[in-house]
Amino acid sequence: MGDTPVFAFLLLKEHPYGREMLRQILSEGFVPNIIIEEDSVIGDEEREKFLKRIEGNPIAPTIAEQIAGLNVNHVTVPIHNSEEVMPHIQDLDLDLIVFGGTRIIRGNILDHPKDGVINSHPGLLPECRGSASPAWSVYHDIPIGSSTHFCDNGIDTGELLLRREVPVKRGMTYEDLCYETLVLAGVLMKEALMAYVSGKWSEIRHPQGESPWPTFRNAPPEIIDIVNKKLAEQTYAHYVNEGEEMKIPFASDALKGMRALVCGASKGIGRATAEMMAACGADVIALSRSAPPIAGVRSMAVDLEDQLAIEKTVKGILAAGPIHILINNAAGPPGGPLLDNSIDDFEVPFKRHLHAAHRITQMVVPSMEEVGMGRIVNIISTSVREPIPNIGLSNTLRGAMASWSKSLSRELPECITINNVLPGFTDTDRLGSLAQSIHDRTGKSMEEVQDSWLSQVPIGRLINPQETASAITFLSLPTSGGIRGVSLAVDGGRMRSI
Repeated sequence: MGDTPVFAFLLLKEHPYGREMLRQILSEGFVPNIIIEEDSVIGDEEREKFLKRIEGNPIAPTIAEQIAGLNVNHVTVPIHNSEEVMPHIQDLDLDLIVFGGTRIIRGNILDHPKDGVINSHPGLLPECRGSASPAWSVYHDIPIGSSTHFCDNGIDTGELLLRREVPVKRGMTYEDLCYETLVLAGVLMKEALMAYVSGKWSEIRHPQGESPWPTFRNAPPEIIDIVNKKLAEQTYAHYVNEGEEMKIPFASDALKGMRALVCGASKGIGRATAEMMAACGADVIALSRSAPPIAGVRSMAVDLEDQLAIEKTVKGILAAGPIHILINNAAGPPGGPLLDNSIDDFEVPFKRHLHAAHRITQMVVPSMEEVGMGRIVNIISTSVREPIPNIGLSNTLRGAMASWSKSLSRELPECITINNVLPGFTDTDRLGSLAQSIHDRTGKSMEEVQDSWLSQVPIGRLINPQETASAITFLSLPTSGGIRGVSLAVDGGRMRSI
């Protein structure tokens, strides 16, 4: 491990699950050495069944369209078994085989690659093994999500690499849930391959454990009817924000006629900001590595660590019109003591944050000045005022971002404002990863870690990402032109400084 893997990609012919997974892994530069599709009656049936499950949602481009111009051997077999597949791979020195929507596969195929065969399952493992996981999850009130795991001779029983829940919101349909797990499965496969390259598999690989549920088969119509009824009546047990949904605190035309560019918008605060600005009438372009679908928003895939990719993407966006609002945001670096970080550890986070924000700002400011209005908001952290223990690298990075922003506030044209929002302990995946880091380092339970955080917050709870998005949207309003060079904390009163 450590180099980009040599791998084969197997899927049922043009299965939407495999098409989405291929889109995700190609976006990160993981190009299969060979793609082997199964062209069979069963494959056709499975494809049509899945298309029905995700009806009304977008589908990734065809396999041929995605690999056009790439040096990929693309073959078709009548069935994914050892007799048909092994002749195509037996002379290849494969590190991995990736399953992208296949029937159950056993035999020599599983033993061939050096580092194993991995699959992404559209259900949380070990709880929900087998078929139609979103349906059975709703029916049995199991949390919904996706998992990436090794393949063995069982059904979805191999060791886990990654798993993540889908935030189920009130009003989502069965088709929405099937689609969300499909996209998440592709994202997790991409992240698993990234972890392979960085040598992290030994750290994240672990046994699944036992499931309290049987291995599920396809859900019959009467089960689907119950699932649809529970979702319509909103009686499913695992909705996010169980209380009343937060209302948008601005008029629906508050940002009408403006184009907003929101970075790091795949989830968390970035996604909540993109959604809120769209609800306020803005034409929102959301940038992220995975580019998940967001209602009312145009999602585009870009790697914020790649300056050339940034320039190409932003140039194309500006060709369609000026940008009025820029939200600089990106995922934070891993937690841990600062002295444990090497010099090299600083390079990638600074590229993703400071370098990306600077280049994008350079590119959009002329269009803001031309139209006579610009709003730039940087999502940073309360650590710029009070460094937070165990995230020394992040503290250093955020401090640099704050100084950069304050300097620009004295240089930008008078019609353009730049401000920072400083999130506190916010209910996002990022906070979960930091809690895991503390757990791994100290042995404290995740509950103990969260309790220690909440004990510092006068409001006694985590911040909802929508609350932070409200502050960001406020600073982006045309009427907020008098606010410039400030750092606004949304932390529930945690900071003790004035």
